[in-house]
Amino acid sequence: MEDPYVVLGKSAPIFRAIFSGVNFPIQNRDDLINKAGGKERLIAVSNSDGTESVYSLMDLIDAFPQIEELFPSRTANSFVKKFAAIEQGRRQERKTSPLVKIKGKNISEILKKRSPLFQANEPEIPFWGLPKQSATGASAIKAFTGRQQMRILERLPRDIAEVIIDYVQAVFELIAAIERRAALAAAASAEQQANNAENAANRALDATQAVGASTTNEQAQQAVDLACASADEAADSAQQAADFAAQACAHAGAIPSDVEAQTACSNARTAASRAQAAADRARGACWRARDIASIGMATICGHVTETDPCCDDDWSGATIVVCNLTYPEIPCQTDVTDGNGNYCVTGRFGHSSRVGCSTVTVTMNAGASGGDVSSTKQITVCSSSPPSVNFSFDAPGSE
Repeated sequence: MEDPYVVLGKSAPIFRAIFSGVNFPIQNRDDLINKAGGKERLIAVSNSDGTESVYSLMDLIDAFPQIEELFPSRTANSFVKKFAAIEQGRRQERKTSPLVKIKGKNISEILKKRSPLFQANEPEIPFWGLPKQSATGASAIKAFTGRQQMRILERLPRDIAEVIIDYVQAVFELIAAIERRAALAAAASAEQQANNAENAANRALDATQAVGASTTNEQAQQAVDLACASADEAADSAQQAADFAAQACAHAGAIPSDVEAQTACSNARTAASRAQAAADRARGACWRARDIASIGMATICGHVTETDPCCDDDWSGATIVVCNLTYPEIPCQTDVTDGNGNYCVTGRFGHSSRVGCSTVTVTMNAGASGGDVSSTKQITVCSSSPPSVNFSFDAPGSE
């Protein structure tokens, strides 16, 4: 039978676990909770590395604030279709994945009820059922059976009971250590993915600068491809950082009183946020690179004249600097007026099919016997053949 959740990618294992054994149709959120096992159900989710992470059903549901929009759903396929549409909208709006928002509040409360090991200042050492064989300590936690075994211990000689209690205590201390190491490892992986995302974002920004400096359409397109490929890398790293953050917090949720594990969860979430911010910057760089590449090459020409009471003189040697005001990534272009006072400057100053006309500044700097003269004009260029930009000045002290 075809798996309807496979199209959800990295979210598939979570929903596959939630809906395991659940009968459709599902009318609303409360109906899902009831059919999925109730508010205290713990769910083991398989990870890509072969381990498991354990979540509370309510923690998973609370991570998806738009879950009410998914119901009613008559079949698993209809649910997946609705969720995929919401997920596509999230990606387009560049919002953080719900996977990074999975909290540990509900699982912490459940564990406190099931085992005093996770309660602060517990005055007595009770007995817990031995954990069943499982891939992670979190999976073992859901095997707690409460105080019923305590009555069995009371029938045993005290020295034997104490040995058993000490052994179980050691087992769960080991489990806590396993969870702590897993939380720290996942947090370290989230940090690495955040670094990868930031490196990719820097490459995207550098490529955007290269688009502006390109002199041919081929060079521009190559730089655009690099910027957008880097943006894809940053987005992938951000998603992986979110996944690792979810894993770190799931492991930390199994030992809520462990400061080191809770710090790992907090650090992992910070790393995931960094990674998402880098992915957003990289995606913006990709779009900006495309905008810049779409700007046509244009040649701006003009004439510089020095006015005189007798007659106007063509001014040679004046420096002309033309800059694209909207896109500073595009290098300014420079020319010097010839013996007839003429200049021409070519650069990415023309019309764009994506962003329209370009706003350009043309600055003239001329040295005269009485001092330097500078003048700037701002123009709008909407074609590859803009009008001439001429300058006329009265040189100080030349009369």
